Amino acid sequence: MHCLPPFASTDAAASVASVAGLNSNFYQTVDLAGNFTRQPAFYEGIGSVLSLRIRNGRDDVHEIRLAGRYQVYQPTGAIPVTSDGSLVFGLIGTLRLSPRSVLGYIANGALSTLASARAGDSPAAVFDPTSVRRTFWSSVSSVYHAYDLTPTLRWTNTLSLSLLGSLDDASAISGLVVSQRGIDYLAVGVGTNLAKEFTSRTTGNLTLRYDAAYTVTIVDLTQNPARDIGPGRMDIATFLVGHSYVWTPSLTSVLRAGATLNGPRPGVADSQSSVAPNVNAALAYVGEAVTASAGVSFGYTSINPRLGFGQATSLTAALLGQPSRRGAWKNFYLSAVIFASYAQTATSLATSSFTSYAGSIEARYGIWRWLGAVAGVDTRYVETNAQVYIPPNFRQIFYVGLAGYWTTAPTLIPLANFAVPIRPG
Repeated sequence: MHCLPPFASTDAAASVASVAGLNSNFYQTVDLAGNFTRQPAFYEGIGSVLSLRIRNGRDDVHEIRLAGRYQVYQPTGAIPVTSDGSLVFGLIGTLRLSPRSVLGYIANGALSTLASARAGDSPAAVFDPTSVRRTFWSSVSSVYHAYDLTPTLRWTNTLSLSLLGSLDDASAISGLVVSQRGIDYLAVGVGTNLAKEFTSRTTGNLTLRYDAAYTVTIVDLTQNPARDIGPGRMDIATFLVGHSYVWTPSLTSVLRAGATLNGPRPGVADSQSSVAPNVNAALAYVGEAVTASAGVSFGYTSINPRLGFGQATSLTAALLGQPSRRGAWKNFYLSAVIFASYAQTATSLATSSFTSYAGSIEARYGIWRWLGAVAGVDTRYVETNAQVYIPPNFRQIFYVGLAGYWTTAPTLIPLANFAVPIRPG
């Protein structure tokens, strides 16, 4: 049995910020005729971030990040509530079990209102056009075990779990009643990957993965009026051939291509299994002061299982760190997350399409060692093309403020970014 050795070092950082800002669409009202009105609101808020990094040797590193936000709104129109907030957590770590074996884990989670949510909190909830006011919780986690069969051949097995649920939910569609409380969907995935290192820079890999999603609510937007055709289950098997290349010690690219075997669409009695192409590419940079990643994918999936499944093209990008460690810019920190997607989902009668993007940028500039100025912008847009008319949802949040900061290690960034970096291989 493997016993955890005593940790060699522990670093911690904490930040508390007081901000003032504007939410351009705190609450969107829709009348029976389909006319919508965006309700903006000024707010004052407080936010905090706590980071803890535990390191034991070179390979055993565990990092925990907790963040919270609370806003009090000064409405410019009629809004149903005057305050809301978010709690977000992130975990990532590796544990060396033996000279050949490594155990790793990644987990993200959020408890938030839709108005308070930022782009990186929970894309599945943020990209749901059927809700105008919602309190949700989400969790995405995975654990993997990597074993070196030979010095150049690695076998990795992965288990993942995704959950999304609602505490309350106000529909954007007149007459549609969806599950107000409880689990929206649960998805479980298992995968295996065989990676062969051909040279010090080039690695080829084969991936086989199976995912099963159980969805309590499936909103069929191809019928007018829309109706709930859930619950249902979707099964997807994926086979990919991949290639990764190390351009520099800090920069790695990954390209994978293959196909998915998709089970019958949930909620559709005469649906048949299908085969669809799957392609994805990623670029990851890991430096001493900044990490960045970008990826693009095309495949059979769902931006939110309660909207159905179909072909989707997605783009993601993330950045966290100090762009420069020299001159006046050495006190500047930047965090950015971007998601964009075009998805088509087929339910009973036809196909619905969703165009969505979300982005969040936050910057902090250190005035003194323990105090900094903070500013940020968060944008979300969702447009639906379906038999049922759903008003486009566009929201921007702007904020500025002051942040106090304390740390035992300058490498712990005083900003929260819960987008997990792309792990090549």
